[in-house]
Amino acid sequence: MNLKEFERRVLAGEITDFEPYFTKTYDKDQREQRYVLAKNGIETDRVTLMDGYNTIVDIINDGLLTERYKEWKRYPRAGVRQALVDNSYFWDYFINDEDPYIRQSIIEKDLRLGLQRLDNDEDRQIVQTRLLRKTNDELELDILKAYLEAEKKYGDADKNLRYHALQLKYEALTTIPSTIEKTMTPAQLYSSNSPLWTHDYKAITIETLLPHLKDKPKTEENFNEALAIIFGPNIYMDKYGRTYVK
Repeated sequence: MNLKEFERRVLAGEITDFEPYFTKTYDKDQREQRYVLAKNGIETDRVTLMDGYNTIVDIINDGLLTERYKEWKRYPRAGVRQALVDNSYFWDYFINDEDPYIRQSIIEKDLRLGLQRLDNDEDRQIVQTRLLRKTNDELELDILKAYLEAEKKYGDADKNLRYHALQLKYEALTTIPSTIEKTMTPAQLYSSNSPLWTHDYKAITIETLLPHLKDKPKTEENFNEALAIIFGPNIYMDKYGRTYVK
């Protein structure tokens, strides 16, 4: 009897004695039959006790027995809670879960929820990493500002290169360029001490550039040399002196 027929007979009430399927713990056929029972709400807890918490994980991933999810969100095994998160359940609840990987998976999916965890060093670093890779269109200024304020309050902002990169990015996105600044190249903006030189770069690129600019005069030449080190042959300059990445 294949599994499809087994399930049909169980649901039709033709099989009511389930004891024969609980006699062998490691038998592949019995494990598959037990899962059919469990996913249909029959002896689910007994199957889980015998075959492990992955029974529940599989049920969640299959989108079944949703009426039990509120109960399972307090399940002691992190794998069950992670399955609920992966299937978009209870993020507001799990953002404060004791397991850092569960919190991380939520923050990576919903950065705004990460604002609740900015006082935690590990979680703040995850927020930071996500912000570093965002484009101008993807960045939300209130989230970026909240991170910067939290890093200054709870972290070691002065020694944090990523903080400095994101601070420059925030300043660039909140600074209104003057008429002349609108015509200037990134190198010219850098040499004039304007944060606007960072406007067109992701913060992760700014982070990479900063060590090559440290302790050097703020000149266009030094800026372009730093770009060349980072991007190599992928960098070129147009007739107006603007530098681009191919």
